Amino acid sequence: ELERGELSLDESLRIFEEGVKLSKTCLKMLDDAERKVEILVQDKDGRKRIQAFSVEDSNLPES
Repeated sequence: ELERGELSLDESLRIFEEGVKLSKTCLKMLDDAERKVEILVQDKDGRKRIQAFSVEDSNLPES
């Protein structure tokens, strides 16, 4: 609807604001989920331990 330009300015702004709010909500949910994710890693002595996941760790080989 918004892209077709068939809405009034007020309605377009309302829909745009709703989209911004939804986007912020989704980003917060993703951030919260990312903080909760943990991975199981094996250290050089062969012991397994749980470590918080970070984006930098995403290229680690699987154990």
